[in-house]
Amino acid sequence: MNKRTMPKKAEKEPKKTEEPEGTSLCVEPEVVPVKRERELCSESCIYEVYRHGLCHNHYKLSQGFVFDEAKNLYVKGKKK
Repeated sequence: MNKRTMPKKAEKEPKKTEEPEGTSLCVEPEVVPVKRERELCSESCIYEVYRHGLCHNHYKLSQGFVFDEAKNLYVKGKKK
């Protein structure tokens, strides 16, 4: 017989071992939801703090970036 006419071998099923009742491998930990307070950038700003007590927009402006509406991103500002 050649490879084309040989029958496929039957796959062996793994033996199932039954665990005795009352045994478990691990215990699922209890998860408690964490409540956190929202820390806002300032009273007039609605965004949360990103870095150094500032939101992302105010942080970029403090680093000398300018928002470009055409590119829709912050670009390095020009020196005066």
